[in-house]
Amino acid sequence: MKYTNKDMGSYNIHLIKTDKYKTITVRVMFKRKIKKEEITIRNVLASLLVQSTNKYNSKRKMTIEAHDLYSARLSVDNSRVGNYINTVFTLNVLNDKYTESGNFKKSLEFLNEVIFNPDVEDDKFKDKNIDIVMNKTKTELSSLKEDPNTYSLVRAMESFDSTSPVSYRMMGYMEDLDNINGESLYEYYKDMISKDFV
Repeated sequence: MKYTNKDMGSYNIHLIKTDKYKTITVRVMFKRKIKKEEITIRNVLASLLVQSTNKYNSKRKMTIEAHDLYSARLSVDNSRVGNYINTVFTLNVLNDKYTESGNFKKSLEFLNEVIFNPDVEDDKFKDKNIDIVMNKTKTELSSLKEDPNTYSLVRAMESFDSTSPVSYRMMGYMEDLDNINGESLYEYYKDMISKDFV
């Protein structure tokens, strides 16, 4: 295994070369100080970005493109690490020697499309996509009490210092959903892309 770190100025590229696996994993992480009032909008935004893009303007088209790239898997996840919130885009794709030449490059272009070319119109995310993500988020938040193990863990964490990031619910807050719309999501997206540590 060979590790290389390349300082690109505003971001670092970490390369780990190994012959043990047939897949290549690419992770792009956006990191900033966590704020309780941003958790819900960041979760909605993450789900929205993998729902559709400007080029692949439906979940169906996204899925077809991923299959055309030899079942490339693309996911996004938010997590708290200390006082920071990380939004991590992960792409898993087969090495070109098991597919065809240029598949990895096309997969990187797909990842680039997801991160930097969202499905936006008139400086806002499209309502049809927001509705899908918001309904899913509402269902997840309202079903929290139905899972006693998760709910008891969340309540235990909240019983600590309420101003500490440890007590924040990483799944978000129902009351914050009312302030989220296409415009606010797009403003937050631009802020994340331009100001987060990558």
